Amino acid sequence: MLQQTDQDNDDLLGKKPVVSLRIDNATVEDTFVQLLKAARIPGGLALAARTTQTSYSFNFENTTMKEALERLVGSDDIYAWRYEQGAIYLFPKGLPPKFLDVHIAAFKAGPSPIDGLLGHLVDLPEIRVARSNLKLHPARFLGGLYSPQPRLISVDLRDVTLAEALNAIAAKHGSAIWQYAEDKDGEYSLLFVSR
Repeated sequence: MLQQTDQDNDDLLGKKPVVSLRIDNATVEDTFVQLLKAARIPGGLALAARTTQTSYSFNFENTTMKEALERLVGSDDIYAWRYEQGAIYLFPKGLPPKFLDVHIAAFKAGPSPIDGLLGHLVDLPEIRVARSNLKLHPARFLGGLYSPQPRLISVDLRDVTLAEALNAIAAKHGSAIWQYAEDKDGEYSLLFVSR
């Protein structure tokens, strides 16, 4: 199981101010990604199924990451957040995606670029079984983030959920941010949106 101390959380989230940042007319999801990028903190988000998008404006000046995250989730009341495995995870309150809670007994991979690790992760037998049981199928898309000299990383994880594994990969990278989305028809996307 993954562990971090209260001291680790306090040092990262409660004591260090984030980079001064003003964000205008952005969704909660976009603001979350911009906050993490500005502070160079790894993380991930599971997008909530929404019928409408609301834009907000925030002025984060001399604000700790914890204060910024509390303001962010308080503005919309759809999301919650937690710090785990060295990354900040934003997820829908009440009904986080079941796919991200799939248990993984062990995952060891690398050295590989981050997208290679993601490919190995989603090809694990327990992930394939869960995808089938939940009647999920990957979205078809082209593109993604390209890095001419990708950082090679390795992970060795035991007894984690899919979300915890993604957070561990993002944290090992140092500043990566992953995103998961799922629609009512069972189509899902899982990718790294920032590195």
